[in-house]
Amino acid sequence: MLENLTASLGAEMKEDGSFNRQVNRFTAAFGDGEEELPVEAGRYRLLWSAVCPWAHRSVIVRSVLGLEDAISLGTASPMRPDLPHVDWEFSLDQEGVDPVLRIRYMSEIYQKTDPEYSGRPTVPVMVDVKDQKAVNNDYFKLTNYLETAWKSLHKKNAPDLYPEHLREEIDALNDIIFHDVNNGVYKCGFARSQEAYEEAYDALFARLDELEERLSQQRFLFGNFITDSDVRLYATLIRFDAAYYSAFKTNRNRIVDFPHIWGYLRDLYQTPGFGDTTDFHAIKVHYHLSNHIATDDQKSKNILPKGPDLSGLTSTHNRELLSGMEEKFLRQRSTEEAVIIRDASDSELPYIREQRVASYQEHAVNIPGGHWTALKQAISSEADVQAGAQRIVAESEGKIIGSVVLFPAKSDAYEGYVEELDYPEIRMLAVAPEARGKGAGALLVSECIKRAKEQGYSSIGLHTGEFMEGAMRLYERLSFERLPQYDFEPAGDGIIVKAYRLTFK
Repeated sequence: MLENLTASLGAEMKEDGSFNRQVNRFTAAFGDGEEELPVEAGRYRLLWSAVCPWAHRSVIVRSVLGLEDAISLGTASPMRPDLPHVDWEFSLDQEGVDPVLRIRYMSEIYQKTDPEYSGRPTVPVMVDVKDQKAVNNDYFKLTNYLETAWKSLHKKNAPDLYPEHLREEIDALNDIIFHDVNNGVYKCGFARSQEAYEEAYDALFARLDELEERLSQQRFLFGNFITDSDVRLYATLIRFDAAYYSAFKTNRNRIVDFPHIWGYLRDLYQTPGFGDTTDFHAIKVHYHLSNHIATDDQKSKNILPKGPDLSGLTSTHNRELLSGMEEKFLRQRSTEEAVIIRDASDSELPYIREQRVASYQEHAVNIPGGHWTALKQAISSEADVQAGAQRIVAESEGKIIGSVVLFPAKSDAYEGYVEELDYPEIRMLAVAPEARGKGAGALLVSECIKRAKEQGYSSIGLHTGEFMEGAMRLYERLSFERLPQYDFEPAGDGIIVKAYRLTFK
């Protein structure tokens, strides 16, 4: 009941003074299953406020995927209403009510859906317009539903923000970002003890330091293309300097003080769907003047901070130099365009070997001639037909676009340069230059990992030339670790072939 909402914020505070965010109430999934919410254009209305990072992420995805006509949008005011309970108000609309749902306060939808609801009415919330009831306020999963279950209504050539071969990694990183960054700023701002505040503060900036290092090597969190993880991180970063830095005392550094994160944020802000859905005035009004955050002194004087200067968000970032391309999105592919991973036939080996050489050719200008000659000979030889070696290809539109060889444990995968190891080894990974950007390399490596797991191994290894920077970024993104003790120098020319290993959880 509404009177119970008054105590909801207090219910989210633990005895040690730390903030423990409430559990989402409406979590039904979208899909075509018997117990799932049907996907239907025009049936649902997404309620949000431009101030809220949890809601902003869904609005970004809605825009990027072209779902604006399929899902209508209702916008609540940045200022909390002057009520004895926490709520959102539709005071921006004519007559002070949402024009579709005809409600004044967000709590009306929550109470209509569940009269016993006693938590805060939160955004985002998807409302079934037919019966005017909330069906999903699960901000953590909602973007994933929009990216997958709603695919039939995406615009033509929409981005793939949640590629299947990366979902496990995206989910893992999203969980980390949520605890330390997305919710971390709130754990700082809502802390009610010095110890709780400092614990959250230290975790937040330790994670930002890690992300700064990660983004120094690649354009986005998972390489060359924007994913769901980037959307989630953006929603916090874009509010940091304008709100959290002062309002939540997250003041060790501003985002502009992290060179790589700052460039990354500008790159995202300048992407359609990101900057054009960001309302800095609303953000500052909410975090500096709204009832549940601002101090009584701030509210009484009604003074809104003039800064910070955010004009730098539109400045040149040069992040495309990390990816080598202007394109920021991995585009969805039709069934005909999908990459298929399969075993190679013996008759395909001559073509595969030629393709390997062609895909490695770009490195010839960066290494001594003798080294290139030795490398070319190795990747075009019959070393790939050793007993137990699995030759795997990536195929798209009926053509082989890449390949890899998985050597069994305790085999001479590197022709005497490395001692025989007790785990399988990935070798000769190659993707045709004209086919890059489809995720074939990651799919091939993931297939090798899957096969090693199926064979009962707990690790898998590989070696790669130190000049193969793109390959090393891929392996590091997939959580391979360096093993310098197994490095070797095949041509005696100072060029090192680096060893990596992935240990499975």
